[in-house]
Amino acid sequence: MTADWKTYTCRYYHEGQWWGLDIVARDADDAEARAAKLGNLQLLGEVKMRIRADLPATGVFVRLWVWMRNVLTSSMN
Repeated sequence: MTADWKTYTCRYYHEGQWWGLDIVARDADDAEARAAKLGNLQLLGEVKMRIRADLPATGVFVRLWVWMRNVLTSSMN
């Protein structure tokens, strides 16, 4: 694979629960086409960042990141 490939996340509903998986594709159109071939998948978007959940400060970092994103997003509307 080359650096041009991106990771997209999808979800699907099975036996009363939502499940997720990632698709590697060239772009959003390619990801949509791949998700359509796999069946009842809902493409959510490109993965921009992964945060390890096993680090002690992860919870604080995630809360701070989400708060900052929400403040910035709401100020733009």
